[in-house]
Amino acid sequence: VFLFGGEAKFIVENGLQSLGAMMQNFISLSTTTDPLRQTHFPQNWTIYYWAYWMVWCVAAPFFIGSISRGRTIRQVIGGGYLFGVGSTLVSFLVLGGYGQALEYKKVADFLTPFQDGADLYRMILKMMETLPFSSLFLLITLLCMICFYATSFDSIAYTAACYSYRRLEEGAKPRKRVIFLWCLLLIVLPIALVFSDSSMQQIQSVSIIFAFPIGIILLLVIYSFLKDARLVISSHI
Repeated sequence: VFLFGGEAKFIVENGLQSLGAMMQNFISLSTTTDPLRQTHFPQNWTIYYWAYWMVWCVAAPFFIGSISRGRTIRQVIGGGYLFGVGSTLVSFLVLGGYGQALEYKKVADFLTPFQDGADLYRMILKMMETLPFSSLFLLITLLCMICFYATSFDSIAYTAACYSYRRLEEGAKPRKRVIFLWCLLLIVLPIALVFSDSSMQQIQSVSIIFAFPIGIILLLVIYSFLKDARLVISSHI
């Protein structure tokens, strides 16, 4: 998109301006609740994404920890921020900037159908179709999505399989049949959502519902981490 979309200059300039605006207004944007419900943006998106990442926090850290043996905590956290947050920012800046450039230059109209309630993901496909060799880009995007979800399900299934054992020795791995069973169980929910023709709002509601009990679990995880870290530090003094 950045190299072949023809809007590289606009993407860079708009991205720098957006980053500056975000840093200047970070606190106000983070604490906006829209109490009069004029836009419903915090309720529909900000809270949803907090819930989304809270759900991911249960499985992702344990998987990252299992593949990060030999590295320091500082290196693991730094790598997570650098690659996780960095890649997210780049994707928003590039895709968002490209879509804005098309809108401003009247190449495509995304705002009107969005206000009329058009499907958000169809609009993303419409934006991708404006690229040269759009079919090739869509194929690459599909392959990237498959790789992402494959690795994501693998990490979640691996973590869930570890939880399934009453006791698992340090360095030991769960049996493959247990991991495979969790893969099947984790596939059921997305398939059910697809065939039930669920709306984005329903999916957001599911994430928010699961986030509340997971928030309690996260507090226990943080407490356990601090407790273990204190024991490790004291043993090396």
